Amino acid sequence: MIFLILFIIITMLQLSAGLSVVLATPGKRLSGSRIGLCILSASAVYAAFWAAVVLYGFRGTENAFREFFLILRSGRAFYQDIEYLVTAVFVGAVLCISFGFYLRRLIHDGQPGISRLQENIIIITAAVSILYLFAGYRNADCSKEQVKLSELHGDGSLKEAEGGIYTIADFIRLKNTGKNDIDLEELYLSDDLQTSDTLSLEGNIIPSGGELVLYLDDTSPFKLSKGETVFVTDKNGNVYDSLSYDPDSDVILGEPVLSHENGFYEEGFLLTITMPEKASEDEYIAYTLDGSAPSADSIRYEGPVEVYDRKGEETPCLDAKRVIYDYADYEPEHEDVDRAFVIRAAVFDGRGNRSRTVNGTYFIGNYEYDDRKIISLTADYEGLFGLNGICTTGPLYDAWYLGGQAGEAPVPNFRQAGRAFEIEGNLQYFNNGSCVGGQDVGLRVFGGSMRDLAKKHFSVYSRKTYSGSDSFSMDIFDNGRPVHSIALRDGLSDAVLQELSEGRDVASQVHTRVVVFLNGEFWFDTFACEKYSPAYFYEHKGIAENNIIIVKEGLIDTGMEGDELLYQQIYQYIGEHDLSNQDFYEEFCNIIDVQSYIDYLCATAYGCNLDQDEIINRQLYRARKSVGDGENDGRWRWALYDMDLLDTLFDSTDYFEVDEVYEIDPFTARITEDSINIEEQTLFRALMQNESFRQSFSDTMKDFIETDYSMENVDRVLAKYGGDTGQLRRFFKHRAKYMNEFVEEEFKAE
Repeated sequence: MIFLILFIIITMLQLSAGLSVVLATPGKRLSGSRIGLCILSASAVYAAFWAAVVLYGFRGTENAFREFFLILRSGRAFYQDIEYLVTAVFVGAVLCISFGFYLRRLIHDGQPGISRLQENIIIITAAVSILYLFAGYRNADCSKEQVKLSELHGDGSLKEAEGGIYTIADFIRLKNTGKNDIDLEELYLSDDLQTSDTLSLEGNIIPSGGELVLYLDDTSPFKLSKGETVFVTDKNGNVYDSLSYDPDSDVILGEPVLSHENGFYEEGFLLTITMPEKASEDEYIAYTLDGSAPSADSIRYEGPVEVYDRKGEETPCLDAKRVIYDYADYEPEHEDVDRAFVIRAAVFDGRGNRSRTVNGTYFIGNYEYDDRKIISLTADYEGLFGLNGICTTGPLYDAWYLGGQAGEAPVPNFRQAGRAFEIEGNLQYFNNGSCVGGQDVGLRVFGGSMRDLAKKHFSVYSRKTYSGSDSFSMDIFDNGRPVHSIALRDGLSDAVLQELSEGRDVASQVHTRVVVFLNGEFWFDTFACEKYSPAYFYEHKGIAENNIIIVKEGLIDTGMEGDELLYQQIYQYIGEHDLSNQDFYEEFCNIIDVQSYIDYLCATAYGCNLDQDEIINRQLYRARKSVGDGENDGRWRWALYDMDLLDTLFDSTDYFEVDEVYEIDPFTARITEDSINIEEQTLFRALMQNESFRQSFSDTMKDFIETDYSMENVDRVLAKYGGDTGQLRRFFKHRAKYMNEFVEEEFKAE
């Protein structure tokens, strides 16, 4: 509140100084109307100046003035806002006094002298404004100084980086020791004050008292080595903090060695676990058989472990109960499932040190998986299905469910999103009968409606915090590209439709069929799908990760504050312009890549993906700043996403009043009475007013049918994925005839 009062006093002083220049001129008296006109004009100019300052400073958002007032009232602001505000106050003083002299010249003849009173008011105003400017910049510097280097880690040992997550990756920990949140936009990290090789901290905000962990990799401008110093600087080289790197003497213990490689064995065997070389006398091996990470209190290794076929034993993951909304009477039912024997082991000592975990996954018997891709996931049972497990309803929902169910139900854990609902696990990848590799990963529950099923699907993340790498070490999709995250999900039609459309001007996800085991239990035969992420768009589209905007379900999924305005520009433009006008249409083509939208709709319509509209199941992306042609030109493009509805429609023909799924008209059909079909979507309706768009859509669909969705191409893709593809093949065989009729009807000349 003091900050607000001080601001009001200074601005009123500035306005008074400007008016005194013209109204307090010695020997010059003005009429009441002229005095009123001077006050009105000076106030209007000053108010317009501050309106421009606020709108520019807050990027023209509708809440700009409210945010500005809250900053003044609370006195809490990013240092960039403080610098901007005090600079504006100083400019406001110059503007007021200059405008006063301008009015003085217009109203009074000649150049009357300045009285002692006018001189004092001008001097006081200038002095207060300069003092305010100096104090503001000093305060901003103090804000920068509240960013402290609290930890440097680079010796390869296992360290806790954030939230109970341990990593061997190099990282730098920053802490905000001040009372204000701080935006690090203009700050940098460096290990040499004489070099331009700095690590920009732009895009990061540290809340008051919070921390930020930055991971160093091969793309980082410097590495941590013993004896060097890391500096926090600004663009002018001013140093705000520094910390020398002196790694402690604790080193990670050597890993135990398993006697048998991961893989397939016809018969069981005895597994020996060997201590690493040069182990001290107080070191010992501990292991688990339930998929959880070993701790110092796990089973101590005292002799060979019998590895055998565990089929027929209890299946705690499949038998978990609190995995659906109404679980009171839920009794999991399943046949005996195939099992893998999983073991996780590590070395510990009496001083709290430990080794990295080694993971063994063994398939015993004549299982028919030796020619398949297998993903074996292991993670702590408690983290998956315990009281607060990510696959369960969670304690808040349980308290509501078991306590009378009064009021609104809390969101269950399996419906939650974000890093708070991600747990650490391990992935072992097998292909054609051998283990290709493995690494520690992050696991989250994946999907929309699939989250409500008892058997959960998972998103799997490669992160430096887990394995020291942000991409998988295994070539899961056999294409040689780095992959940073995958979804394990059902959907043959999703895989087929996306692959058939992969050559088009629309982003598509790579799929491969996999068998998934969870803590040794057969989980499902499904698909691995590369997830959309900033890393995906860099690898596939060449858009820098710090320049990508991703919109998911109508909201900014990846981006910065203000990016929503770029997205809203699409609908703002079509709301204000008639796209039947070719000039407007061509101008709109600079906002969106219309061909990308057409390709997206052609794939969606052909594949009967009716559970999408302007918001639902829709993803868009663009380069924030145009930095070239092609994908980096700053236009919005579309991404194929969640195309698996077709798999469920084969049993729903009665609802659509057709005999076969391929007879469904995608332009008019609705998946529910409340859903919005393609004809009713705002963007489609606006573009349909333009003849060029109508012709392009018709031509594109014809080309889709003749090339991408030709039966030769369809058969190639169906053969790749295998399984029961009869229904899909029949769909594609007959779909072309009906789509030609639907397009002709929809796009006929009006």
